[in-house]
Amino acid sequence: MLQDKIILQKKTKTGMRDVDVKALLIQLTQNGPFVNMVMKTGSQDSIKPELVFADIMAFNSLEYRRDDVSICREELYGPDMIPLIDYQVI
Repeated sequence: MLQDKIILQKKTKTGMRDVDVKALLIQLTQNGPFVNMVMKTGSQDSIKPELVFADIMAFNSLEYRRDDVSICREELYGPDMIPLIDYQVI
């Protein structure tokens, strides 16, 4: 991720808008055929991991076929990067 910004087009209710995805990526690693992403998400700035992955493939001049990709959300984190399952309800 050598680029200063990674701009993707995000579809919204009012049309398309540019989103700097690099600001949302906390971690991006590859382990063999697997790509792991840790991304920020929220009501304003969330983006589908599928769009990020498709852009990474295009940036590397690789073909992206949705049927060849499986996306699995493994965990959710709070704002301090503590897994939500570890939060205590008061």
